[in-house]
Amino acid sequence: IAQLQNRTNPAALPDYDAALLGRELDLFPEWCLGRWLSLSVPDSWEAVRDKLIEHALAQPVVSVHRDFDAMNLMLHDQTLYMIDFQDAVAGPLSYDVISLLRGRYCRFSADQFASFVGAFYQQARQEGRLTRSVSEETFLAQCHAMAAQRSLKVLGIFCRLTLRDSKEGYLARLPHFLAHLEDSLAALPQHREFTDWVTGVLRPAIMQRLEEGAP
Repeated sequence: IAQLQNRTNPAALPDYDAALLGRELDLFPEWCLGRWLSLSVPDSWEAVRDKLIEHALAQPVVSVHRDFDAMNLMLHDQTLYMIDFQDAVAGPLSYDVISLLRGRYCRFSADQFASFVGAFYQQARQEGRLTRSVSEETFLAQCHAMAAQRSLKVLGIFCRLTLRDSKEGYLARLPHFLAHLEDSLAALPQHREFTDWVTGVLRPAIMQRLEEGAP
């Protein structure tokens, strides 16, 4: 990730701007809540949506793979190659790190997550991708917000793939990314109302729908 950010020119890529971040987030209420669960959008949604976008835009802009995942890393002759980079954008410094730490394979504890983010933060500071004005605490909060944005987007995308494209296999992954969302929100106390809704309304609705076996 550091090599990608240090050796590429984000100016040559499309902007990961507020409009794109917003369109991604809007997949959640449209496809997950409205079309799959038939749930109303909570009153707290707009404030959460706006704040997550604000956190993303506050970060330094770098080249972002946008799907930095073990499935898209290939080892050949002891050299690591990235594939599936056609959706690369110029966007938040933390995005690709979050793709790994809050991806499809692992669920790290809060301490593990903070440790990995801290190591990345120190490296980014040393290499000039982050300035001294950004504290590790601030960057960690930005990472949690970025993880929440990505998890909400993924929940929406997986429901869209199921309903629009008849790819029902993605439903089995919903609990994993729901847990990622809950982990991220737990570190963002300013969104307590939305967090309580996720725990008390969204989780039971998703689990019931999955237990019913309905697409």
